[in-house]
Amino acid sequence: VALAEVRGVHILRGPASSLCGNAAGGVIRLTIDTTTPVGVRPTLRVENGAYGMWKGYGRVALPLGGGGLDVSGTRLVSDGFRVHSRASTWRGSVRYHAALPHRTRLTAELLAADSPRLQDPGALTAAGADSSPAAANPRNVSADPGKAVTQGQAGLALERRGAGGGSLRLAVFGVRRHLDTPIATTHVRLGRWAYGARASAVQPLAPGGLPLVLTAGLDAQWQRDDRLNLTLGLADTTRNQLEHVSEIGPFGEARASLSTRATRTPGGRHG
Repeated sequence: VALAEVRGVHILRGPASSLCGNAAGGVIRLTIDTTTPVGVRPTLRVENGAYGMWKGYGRVALPLGGGGLDVSGTRLVSDGFRVHSRASTWRGSVRYHAALPHRTRLTAELLAADSPRLQDPGALTAAGADSSPAAANPRNVSADPGKAVTQGQAGLALERRGAGGGSLRLAVFGVRRHLDTPIATTHVRLGRWAYGARASAVQPLAPGGLPLVLTAGLDAQWQRDDRLNLTLGLADTTRNQLEHVSEIGPFGEARASLSTRATRTPGGRHG
């Protein structure tokens, strides 16, 4: 996600994080602007900085078919502060949202990113970092480790709001990722497919005049990793590994406003 498009950062901890995965420590949730533009709204931003850093960002948002279309792209290059730390990245996204009959909202998105070269300067000793913090580990300079990574993902969501303030939401997604990374001792190639679905419902109630919001849902996710470890010359395969992971995660939360200053929120998840 381009940081230029982020409109809110929400830190969810405790029971609230159970709605967004099985991360007990919490969740950092980024939200973007999804309002429908009145007319064509272009944005162009160019940044230049030290160590050969250059970044360009472009975006066009426009109304289309009763909704909004948003197309954006980013290009970043940098030589890096340290020796052997050059980076090059492209990313782009297409998003569309529209209001459908029966208080239903459709959101679809495609995102892609390509980093053809991300160099790794490696670790320094404490003494080396103090004397020459911009240096690279000599082994990294000779072995030339780093990585090239491409990722594409797509998502589709339907949300229907009820007359009483409740809502039903269904979302599906898929991710394709390819990683090619020579490190100091081996060359790793990883091909990943991941996909899943999420269904959730939110229902506000007022038992005995006490405002209460119930949330319940289910996540289902699958991942397939095809991993190869090769010698640095690519002559021999040292590991050929296929990994399959599946996860089913029911979750729920109840948020009760006890007063204007106090809220009780129990929540849980099973993965």
